[in-house]
Amino acid sequence: NYTAGPLALSHGAPIDLHENCFDQINSHIKMKLSVTAITLFFLIAYPISGQVNDTNLKKIETGNWLELSVKQVNDQGEEMPFVASVDEMPKYPRGFNALAKFIIKNLEYPKSAIEDNIEGRVLTSFIVNSRGQVDKIKVIEGVRNDLDSTCIQTLNKMPDWSPVTNRNIENISFQFYLPIRFLLQDPKRKK
Repeated sequence: NYTAGPLALSHGAPIDLHENCFDQINSHIKMKLSVTAITLFFLIAYPISGQVNDTNLKKIETGNWLELSVKQVNDQGEEMPFVASVDEMPKYPRGFNALAKFIIKNLEYPKSAIEDNIEGRVLTSFIVNSRGQVDKIKVIEGVRNDLDSTCIQTLNKMPDWSPVTNRNIENISFQFYLPIRFLLQDPKRKK
């Protein structure tokens, strides 16, 4: 017996998102799941403005709680001036809501981190080339190996994105930044 929010997992198994509801707290959406005595919170939407020292990052309006930032890079990963519009960039299949659901379904809060009472924010990065292929997935700012590797494993399962729609930017790749926050919200488990 549990109540769940959009990023809920029960013992590693995703919970049907259609039964879930959002609680808006401090302009972020926190997702709740009560499993026995533990309440787990995953917070994927977490602003990274000012947390990554890069003035050329552009925030993408996703229309939901998922927060992505992006910059344009060449094939060697070197930053380029931003020439594409959001409409021309590669897109996750079926949109950002589908990307959010993909992460919800595939992301697991590692049992070792729960047992050790570990929380934190993992800032991930990945490159999507003009053909929509996902590459160079990495952790920019990690917490500890089990949380970091869980994020990498989840993003490695991502399907290819749709290719760019403007032939003038076919040789440009896009580096996306996605923060994923792990938070245990049971006062009894806090040290």
